Formats: sequence, C-alpha cells, structure tokens
Amino acid sequence: MAPVKRVYLDTNYWLFLRDVRDGRPRSSTHRLLYEKLATLVASGRVVCPASDTVIYEVFRQSDPNTRLATATIIDELSGGIALQGTFQRARTEILHFLRSQRESQHSLYPLSDWVWTHPCWILGEIYPVPENRPIDLQNSLQIGFYAYLAKLGIVDLVNRLGEAPGIEMGTFFDQLAERLTAGKLYHSGEIRSRKQMFLTEIAGALDAHREDIAGALAHVRDVGAVSADDVNAEIRLIVEMFRTDRIGPALPFFNIQAGLHAVFRWNRDQKFKPNDWNDHLHAAAALPYCDLLLTERTLARTIASPALRYDALYNTRICSDPKEALQSLDQF
Repeated sequence: MAPVKRVYLDTNYWLFLRDVRDGRPRSSTHRLLYEKLATLVASGRVVCPASDTVIYEVFRQSDPNTRLATATIIDELSGGIALQGTFQRARTEILHFLRSQRESQHSLYPLSDWVWTHPCWILGEIYPVPENRPIDLQNSLQIGFYAYLAKLGIVDLVNRLGEAPGIEMGTFFDQLAERLTAGKLYHSGEIRSRKQMFLTEIAGALDAHREDIAGALAHVRDVGAVSADDVNAEIRLIVEMFRTDRIGPALPFFNIQAGLHAVFRWNRDQKFKPNDWNDHLHAAAALPYCDLLLTERTLARTIASPALRYDALYNTRICSDPKEALQSLDQF
C-alpha cells in the first residue's frame, strides 16, 4: 500500500458511484468522478479501501439488489484492499504506541504498514480449530482456510451473510443519539473549556480499552499479565501527553474520536444525530491512513476547523464537493 494513493469514500460517495455504475447517475460530476477513479484504480495508482463502517452501512440497505450493487462497486474500486476493523485497528495503534515509547523509532515499521487486510477479514478474523487432530493437520487446514478466504470480496460477504448484521442497527443509533444528547445536557455545567472536554473524552476512550492496553503492555514487557495499577499509570501517562500536546499523530483512533465528540459537547446547541457515530468512525479510519477523504460537508468542516485541524495533523486532503474531489484526483 505504501506507493499507492489511498482515497477513502464515505458511504454516500459509494452510493453515488454505485448509481453511476448502474446507469442512473445523480449528476454528471458523479459520472466523471467514477470514470476518474476507475481509471486510476485500473492503472494501479489509486485504491479506495473498504472499511467495516462502510460494510455495516451497506447491510442497513433494505433492498438486497441495491445492497449487492453497492458491494460490487466497493470490490471494483477497493482492489481487494480493506482497513482492519475498527477495534482491531485500535489495538494495533495501542501496541504500536507502547512499543514506540520503549524502542527506537528506526526499529519500528510505520503504523500505516500494519492496518491493512483482505475484505474477508474486515469484520474480524476467524479460522477453524479442529479438536483432536494433529497440529500439522490443524495448521494445514487453517492455512488452506485463510488462502480460500483471501480470494473473497465484499460481494461474497454480502451473499454469505445475507441480512445477518440486521437492520436493527438503525434503532440502536437512534437510541444512542438520544442518550448522548441527553448526557451532554446533563453534564453541561461541568464543562469549563474545550481542552478539558477533550481530555475527559480521551480518558474515557482509553478506559474503555483497558483490556487492550493491558494486553499490549504484557506483550511489550514479555510477561503473562500486568496489574490494574500498571494500566492506570499508562492511561495517566497518555492523557498527560495529550494535555501537553506531545502525542503528535500517534493513537489516531482515540485522538479523532475524542476530538470530534468534544466538539459536539462543546457546541451547546448541537444535537447528536444517529449517523454522527459512523461519521466519526469514517474519519478515524480515513485520516491517518489515506491521502484523500470524500465525505459530507459538516464532517469535512469540523475535521478542518481551528479546534481540530486533523487534516493538517494527518496530512490528508478532505473534500465534500464532488467537483473539488475531481480536482484533487487530477493531482494523482
């Protein structure tokens, strides 16, 4: 992936391109955008990686025909490349960060080398563990299983899973938006500054990943387990690095999630919308690992706002206007 330009499309852009491919473009600009991306992907200069957030949103489409058509365009432009699932990617970022604090930077591969996978493992890796079989046979079966899955794409996932993830996710996000908005109002009197809000969000996000931090610490120290005190100390250290602006581009999932949510909580009149959660996940997947993010206007403005400036931190261009996206692609 290193020499390839990476273009991350949020779900709306995937739908625009799907409609072009199906012969019903919503605008002439969308048609030009599809033709440009298809040409760049075919030449090997660009890839549009799939992500688990996009796949979850694909499964929320009620029409199986449009769902399959969306999967088809993702397979075409992703070239069999996907980002690790959100939580696996967060674990990768934690481990890389802990090692970077203890080892020479020159001894580590860049974080961006470690976050790619095949579409078949976008929702998590699985493999058979046959019981009461010789270890050589187990290994052969697992290797064969991996080799088989590596040939599958998003269309295969859609065909095999059907509606397994369920359309109920819409209800979940509706309820989540209501809870987050209510919680924001309830705690509004406790907020003294945007920085305080951001650090609170960082601490909360790290606390939610305590098991991942503990596992990474144990791995780095080459011990069986670490204590709760060790994890608490590591979380305090990381929060302090964020407070003193020493974190840089490290731990991007936590930085971006906390930053976007802190902006929402700081903007006192803003209500959390059901799709905001997925928008934040799109940003956390795209900004650290892709060269160009195509998304909707509100998210693009927030990411590049003076409060965050994540586009500059991660050196990622963000476009919400398809015409502007075409101009950016001309530079590839």
